[in-house]
Order: sequence, then structure tokens, then C-alpha cells
Amino acid sequence: MTLVYGAYTLLDAQNPSVYCYLRELNGRKLLVLLNFTALPVTAQTGLDLSKAKVLLGNYPAPALDGRLKPYEAVILDLG
Repeated sequence: MTLVYGAYTLLDAQNPSVYCYLRELNGRKLLVLLNFTALPVTAQTGLDLSKAKVLLGNYPAPALDGRLKPYEAVILDLG
């Protein structure tokens, strides 16, 4: 529900290599991080990711600090 109906906030809008946004609904926050390039990139979310839980990712071990591998996609539950 949160991913579809949650309030949308675009993050790191000036970074042309990533698309990242936050969805919030009923106190739950989901962070979506997408790297559309063949190079590693870092998304500047401005959020505390220390307690984030990986819900979905296309790499076996996604980083929890905004660093994304080439063409990485990850959804993090921030609570």
C-alpha cells in the first residue's frame, strides 16, 4: 500500500545518475533507490539509513548507505 498510495518525495533531484524517492503512508516509510548507469553512484538521500531493512534488491547484498552498484535497484523499509 505504501509504495502505491504513499506520499511521494523526490530525493537527490540534481543527480542525473539516480532516481530516488521516499513514499510515506501511516507512519511507514519506503525508500526507492535506482541507478540507471553502468557505473557505481551514491545517492544523497539526507536520511538515516542505519536501521533500514532491505525489502527488495537486484544484488545479493545491497549497501545501506546510498551507494549503488551499476544498474542497481533497491527498496528499503525505513520504518
